Formats: sequence, C-alpha cells, structure tokens
Amino acid sequence: MKDINPPRVRDTCVWFLEHATFQKWKASSTVDLLWLSADPGCGKSVLSRALIDEKELLSAEPVTLCYFFFKDNSEQNNNTTALCALLHQFFCAHESLLQKYAAKAERQNGLALKNDFDGLWKIFTSAATDPLAGEVICILDALDECQESDRNILIHHVQRFYEEFTEREVRGFKLKFLMTSRPYSDIEYQFSILLQRIPTIRLAGEEESEKISREIGIFMAAKVNEIADRRRLGNNVRESLLKRLAGVENRTYLWLHLTLDQVKTLEGKTLKKWLEAIDTLPQTVEEAYEKILARCNRQNARTALRIIVAAQRPLTLREIDVALAITKESTSCEDLDLEGDTGRREWVRNSCGLFVSIVDSRVFLIHQTAREFLLRKNEHNGLIPGAWKHSISLREAHRNLSEICITYL
Repeated sequence: MKDINPPRVRDTCVWFLEHATFQKWKASSTVDLLWLSADPGCGKSVLSRALIDEKELLSAEPVTLCYFFFKDNSEQNNNTTALCALLHQFFCAHESLLQKYAAKAERQNGLALKNDFDGLWKIFTSAATDPLAGEVICILDALDECQESDRNILIHHVQRFYEEFTEREVRGFKLKFLMTSRPYSDIEYQFSILLQRIPTIRLAGEEESEKISREIGIFMAAKVNEIADRRRLGNNVRESLLKRLAGVENRTYLWLHLTLDQVKTLEGKTLKKWLEAIDTLPQTVEEAYEKILARCNRQNARTALRIIVAAQRPLTLREIDVALAITKESTSCEDLDLEGDTGRREWVRNSCGLFVSIVDSRVFLIHQTAREFLLRKNEHNGLIPGAWKHSISLREAHRNLSEICITYL
C-alpha cells in the first residue's frame, strides 16, 4: 500500500537525504541498519515512498529494493505478512534463487509456511546474502503500527542477524534495513543493544524539527501557489494565506494537508472574504479533524466510522455497502438495498469527507492519528457534547459490527 501516501514535493525530505547519518549508512559496508524515528505527521511514510520510487536516492548502483508499510489492521500489522511481502519482491527480482532457498521449505510446510516467522526469516536472510543477490535494501515503514509482540520478534531477529555477522566479521554481502517509526521508548529499548555498539544506527527526526519545519514551509508555499493559480487569486490573498499558515507553530505535513483541503473549498476571491475565512482555519490536527467531520452528516459519519474502526482489516466498498445495508429486519441478501461500488464510494466520501481515503476500492482512515482521535481512551470518560474527539467506544463499535456479521450469517 505504498501509493496510499502522496509523492514527495521537490526540495522536501532533503533534511534526511543529506543527513550525515543517512549518507554514512548509504555508503557503509559495516553499519547496515538504520532506524529513523520522527513524530506523527512529519512525513516518514512520504519519505519511505520517495526512497522506493526514486531508487537512486538509496544507491547509485543496481539494488534490489524490498519494502513493507505496516498499518494498524490485521492484514498489515504482523511480521509474517511483512516477510512474505519482502520475499515476494526479492524472488521476483531473483527467480534463480527461489528453487535454492524456498522450494524445499514450501514443499515441507505448504501453506503453513506463510505463518512461520522463523522459517520465513531463514529463507529471506539466506537468499538475500547469497553472492548472486547483490545489494539488497529493505524498507520497513511505520514499525510502531506492527503489533507489539510481532515487532519485538522482528527487531530481535534483525539485531541477532547483525550481531552474529559483526562478531564473526563475516562480510561480503550487502543486506541493509531501513526502519521508520514514531520515537517510542519501547522500540528504542528493543534496539538498545545495537544502539550502544553502533551509535549511527539511529537518525532521530524529532531532533531535526527546525529543518523539517523549513521543508514544510517549502511544501506549503508550493501548494498555496498551486491553489492560488487554480483559483486565480490575487497576490494579496496568496500572501495573506501564506502568512497565516506560516504563523502556526508546530506545523506538520498532516496538519497542512488537512488544512489546505479546507482552503480549496473556500468561497469568494476578494481579500476581505478570504481574510475572514483564513481566520477560521484549524491550528492543530485535532481541530482539522473536528472541522472535517463537522461538515458531514453526523449520523452517517458515525455509522460508517464505527464500522471502519471495528474492522480487523480495511474493508472493501462492497463489504461496507453490505454492512451499511443490513438492519435487524434483514432476512436475506436479496432484501438488501445495495448502492454498488460507485454509489457507496460517493456516499462514503460525502459522509466522512477527507477523514477517510479510498484506495483500490478499500476504505482507510486518512492516518493512524485519525483512529487515535476517534477512539475513547477510557470507557468511563464522559463525552463532550457535539465533539468528535474520543466519541467512539471501541467496545460498542465491535458490538455493532458483530451484530451486523451475525445478521448477515
């Protein structure tokens, strides 16, 4: 699901690409693991996509690039699915190594192999360090969205892999890992042994906030100019909008994306109308989420979002169509008043606005922070009337979806 993230804008991600730690990792034949940590909404996944789409950013030489984007759902939050994806990409590039390293294990284990982390890890590391493999780079994005037990196992195996080869001083291969995550202490703890032995293993984006902020400014100016050109706005309106956005502290790419989506819908072209509208723009991501959902039909949005957050994986438009059409009175599939993919896509868009995205006919929340924003942290906490923040009980959402599933069955 790489392409669910937008491509980078020119002159952004430079803070990372030109950073001495990244350059050292890129050129190194001994330090082959790099962990990038950064706060939510700072563009980690956009950076990961850029490294994949623009291979030359990683290496001037031919390289086999394997990647996986973790997401907080049952399909994308586990280590075996990640390894299966890496193996698929690797063997597509090196079919000659498939028979040598994977065929026997597949014959012996069959479909059970896809859930055997140790077996998959052995196949991958053996094949990727074969002399015929050349340089192999693996990008694992959003490690914090991998379920904790699986994440710990994955980090432990990566750590053991590099420890063994460092202790034995066995080189001659190039298997590199680049992992991104939020700067969580439990992830740092898992990396602690290697962090002590290899100081350059970590690039802390949270310590580069000034550079990231400057690049967000570049992105902001480019997008404002794009909107101004399309709307044929005067320079005074353009400059006022830029000044207003630039005055917001702790800007993130996510906040800017959400805010500019509102800017696109502002009416009028005069400076007075725009100044009045600009003053109401959100100052934070949470304010942006509230404004997005405030423009939606509350009942429709709540019905859809409860289904989306309770689902164990991203649902297809057809699945959501069926779930929304089922009532307690439903007795057969023929009774369901289905909208179809096209109609349901439009309904979801109208009901949830920018809060969700639809990719390959599957429905996702726009960002992991959107889920955190919606869900109630404590079932006993009171609700703020009219507010969306922490307005959905996960327990109630699961009950609602289970009733839908039981009725369907």
